[in-house]
Amino acid sequence: MPLLPYLLTIDFSNPLFVRFPMEDNKRLVTVHIAVGWLKERAERDRRPTGNLTLLFNFYREEIEAAASAKYDRGYCDGADVVVTARDLAGESERLSPKAINESLAIST
Repeated sequence: MPLLPYLLTIDFSNPLFVRFPMEDNKRLVTVHIAVGWLKERAERDRRPTGNLTLLFNFYREEIEAAASAKYDRGYCDGADVVVTARDLAGESERLSPKAINESLAIST
């Protein structure tokens, strides 16, 4: 069952990742996305990186779609889905090893 957006309650308190809820009609699922991915993606798109809330909102649909796809494939840990750079990278998108490592670090 795909994940659906939930009330906009976003946790920006951790400097390494953003955490936000989604739901699958039965339970809440916490999704994590690396701050490094958000900032590097914004730099690649030539967007300012100073406001994390604006960055998250700009890429929110893409992040939620990746989280839902990963959840549907069963790649989650309990009630958490960790969206990594690999989940979001298209063929034309290349992220630095630093951004990939930051996104992978939150899954351990």
